[in-house]
Amino acid sequence: MNRVLRLIVISLMVTWSVGVVAEPAPENAAIAENAINKAKSQVAEEEEEEEDAKDWSVSASLTTGIGQGTFTSIDTSTTEFADEVEDPANAYDRWNLGLSLSPSYTIEDLITVSGSVAWTQGLVAGGGINEPNELRFQDIGLDVAWTGHTFEAVPISVDAGLSFTLPTSDVSQTASLILGTSVNGSVSYTLFDKVRFAYSTSVGKDFHEFTSPVIDEAEVGAENAIWRAGGSERVGAGLLAIDGVNTEWVWSNSLSASFPIWDKLRMSASYSLATFWTYDVLKKDEFSNEVAQDGRGVGQSMSSGVTLSYPVLDYLSVSAGIRTSTQPKTADNRSFNFPFWNVDGAASNASQLRFGISANY
Repeated sequence: MNRVLRLIVISLMVTWSVGVVAEPAPENAAIAENAINKAKSQVAEEEEEEEDAKDWSVSASLTTGIGQGTFTSIDTSTTEFADEVEDPANAYDRWNLGLSLSPSYTIEDLITVSGSVAWTQGLVAGGGINEPNELRFQDIGLDVAWTGHTFEAVPISVDAGLSFTLPTSDVSQTASLILGTSVNGSVSYTLFDKVRFAYSTSVGKDFHEFTSPVIDEAEVGAENAIWRAGGSERVGAGLLAIDGVNTEWVWSNSLSASFPIWDKLRMSASYSLATFWTYDVLKKDEFSNEVAQDGRGVGQSMSSGVTLSYPVLDYLSVSAGIRTSTQPKTADNRSFNFPFWNVDGAASNASQLRFGISANY
């Protein structure tokens, strides 16, 4: 029923119920006014609830990350650099700023469609690939997710989704990525209505134009391009394959936990292990040694993080934490890397200190 019509009906019912006449008694008038005000308040609350339960949302985050190599330096007393851009003692400095935007829309409380765009800005000379202090546009992401189901008997929730990556970044375009795809799902368990544990897994398949990254000969200069006449590195007109083989398949698994620390302050921790397979281009030839194996290249990477977050407003929160991205095992393959902070060479910048602010509406 229309809210205005409902309010009119309620007012008429209240007027009739208290026996209002041409000149009502003061106490009856007060009762009627209170009832009408109560009805107005109820309608306003319903309107506010419907507004809060809107189908769309927009989130944004601004994050800065400082690599652990920023706190190290090298001895340059016996080292000469012919082309110094910055002080060579700061060669391992890494400090960047990231901005991301993500709109989403929920259909019938069942399917959520969302997108994401992001930019990164290097804040030190070593933060760019092509030039110092480089601003880089990242890949565009598109996601279609089932909002999930929560079982009433036990506090367990499940959800699933599809993700697509559009190659708008320089890195993906160099890799000749056409489209990245993945299917994912997660299971979460809530303990005492406060502590949340989750496991998620995803399988990704990337589609590339070439099996190796490529560069444009005109962009790097013909005098800087190294290739053989008739060699396989010339993949097209003006295009040269560079070192490496593109990843075709990725399987990732992650565990996470989130729990309250004090008041609204929460801590979350996560660990993810990914295994990736390259295209099947490694073939034995007359130059291969006897232990060489052909087929797909296989590698692994792990990432972890520990974050403290606190909501300062209804739609605004701040966070601080650490993040590590490296290989699960040490370079000599004899032991495992400590998962939550790199202790094997700070200059690699495998770990970061991160600070962020995020908003959601």
